[in-house]
Amino acid sequence: MVFLGSLSLGLQIKTMTGLITQRDRFNFSEGQLLSGLSNYEWVGETGYWQHHFDRMAERGKEFVWYLGIHQGKLIYSSSSSLSAYGLLKILLRYAPQAQRHATKPQWRLLQQKAQRRELSEVELWQYVQQEKLLSIEEIDRAIKLKILNDLDSYVTLGSGWAEFISVPNLGQKILSSGHNAADILSLSTQRRQLWKQLTQDVPSLKLIPRLGSGGWEKTSFNQAQRDKIESIIQKQVSLNQIAQNMAKDSLEIAQMFAKLVRAGAVELKAPQSSRPTILTVDDSPIILSQFDRLLTNLGYDCVPCQHATQAIKSIKQYHPAAIFLDINMPVISGFDLVKKIRSQPEFADIPIVILTGEQKLSNKWRAQWSGCEFLNKPASSEEYKSFQGVLQELIPRILKNATATGAEISPT
Repeated sequence: MVFLGSLSLGLQIKTMTGLITQRDRFNFSEGQLLSGLSNYEWVGETGYWQHHFDRMAERGKEFVWYLGIHQGKLIYSSSSSLSAYGLLKILLRYAPQAQRHATKPQWRLLQQKAQRRELSEVELWQYVQQEKLLSIEEIDRAIKLKILNDLDSYVTLGSGWAEFISVPNLGQKILSSGHNAADILSLSTQRRQLWKQLTQDVPSLKLIPRLGSGGWEKTSFNQAQRDKIESIIQKQVSLNQIAQNMAKDSLEIAQMFAKLVRAGAVELKAPQSSRPTILTVDDSPIILSQFDRLLTNLGYDCVPCQHATQAIKSIKQYHPAAIFLDINMPVISGFDLVKKIRSQPEFADIPIVILTGEQKLSNKWRAQWSGCEFLNKPASSEEYKSFQGVLQELIPRILKNATATGAEISPT
């Protein structure tokens, strides 16, 4: 890694992988990664945008997201630089034609050779063309879906920094005409809106679908499609695994199951986990992202819920060990939501922590009267650091107390 903060404009540094210039680096805050990429002049450039995320650094993990471009077009996306093995993973994940039973031995052989580094990128493409395993159009489509799905994931990872590394021969290693960067980034923005619309019905791709009590008549699926969906559900795997098994776009799978959930034909359940699950209810995506980071660092599975109206549904899906919720939310306030939760016997003993940015004594009294803990949200980076220490002490205590009173809590 090269630190550029003290470099003058236009100064260049040679590295093992390419050339870095100060103009080819930018920092991004929460939700601003797409804006940073959109502001870049793509024409004529070949190399990688390397993205580093603060969240990963906080966890002590070395992680980089590589976004490959050739002459201004997007050609690659992965958590590692371009290789034959990385390209094979993209094709097997996003090209349905690569799932054909007749060609599986050939793909398996290619994977083995790539893992042993006995296969170059050029040799991979030569073999794919010679054996007619995939067309150029199918390869282009797989790479496009990989880029879009990675953008779906990485634009939600929070703040960080990115730098462009020039790799002049990168375009020679991939058999794709590439995709216009502006078009892809525009599509990514549209997909973010679609994901937000799906959140209420499909809050996570980690959920496992199960057959509901009915509702198929409310869908447009015919009997053959219904039989296929039911056979998929019987495998009891997550939506994410279903998308992988079918070599489908994750968004397409989420949209299909959202229709089934709304109709009542399918229910989504959380997979069993050895780590306690914490549900966080807040209408602010930034607060949800911060809590996800804090709770994951402390060893908990965090489930975000941006719509208070969906909180009860999320509780049924995930069976959280504890719930953190904001006071001031649209439609249903935090205290009204507490009443709804406590009115259902199966949720009555779940520990609830009230969160607020308003330091009012009346809120604290109401929280205590409701049998809830009370915490003020951190208002600065200094408070944010001390807040993690508060959570580190608070959560084990309330889980222990809940266990003592008979609440069912996952073991740590």
